[in-house]
Amino acid sequence: MADVLQRILAAKRDEIAAAEHAISAREIESRARAAAPARDFVGAMRAKRTAGRPAVIAEIKRASPSK
Repeated sequence: MADVLQRILAAKRDEIAAAEHAISAREIESRARAAAPARDFVGAMRAKRTAGRPAVIAEIKRASPSK
């Protein structure tokens, strides 16, 4: 099991390294600053409730699928 985890971690390290070389941190920061502001989550929830509509759809599981 540990061998599988080590292979997954190594693959992710390689994937992250490739992504870091694909675009610079400066470019990422520039894109983040130019992006639209984040949506007001609480405001959106309140607006749904005020309109009488459900604000969240949730699923409750009784047991883990592996059990």
